[in-house]
Amino acid sequence: MQKPLFYTTFHLNLAFSSIEVSQRQAVIDNCYWPLLRLAEKGLPIGIELTSYTLQAVNDISPEWVARLKVLLHGGQVELIASGYVQMIAPLVPPEMTRKNIQFGLEDYFHLLGVRPDVVLINEQAYSAGTLTIYKQ
Repeated sequence: MQKPLFYTTFHLNLAFSSIEVSQRQAVIDNCYWPLLRLAEKGLPIGIELTSYTLQAVNDISPEWVARLKVLLHGGQVELIASGYVQMIAPLVPPEMTRKNIQFGLEDYFHLLGVRPDVVLINEQAYSAGTLTIYKQ
């Protein structure tokens, strides 16, 4: 297969403060499903989401999560990890960041059968010890 000429990443976050719980179905229908359709048409994409968001989507639309799993295993989508929640690592104790990443990885594997190789450092907030924690 020919390597893509470009690659784009999408950030999914149902915990965003301006999205009410009652609006989540609309976000999934109008934003998240179209992303999967782009991947099905051959657009190489990465999807970054916390495992909290993944679980919330699974509660509302398990069909979406099942389709994402198929696309991940087919190489049409790359999963980008960010932990259980989108926390700012330099503002919390290192063990809290470790647990956030651990819980996220466990959830990704449980729901999608993958362990992502790429990670987004939440809020792009970097400190001296952050990289060491993520590497572990």
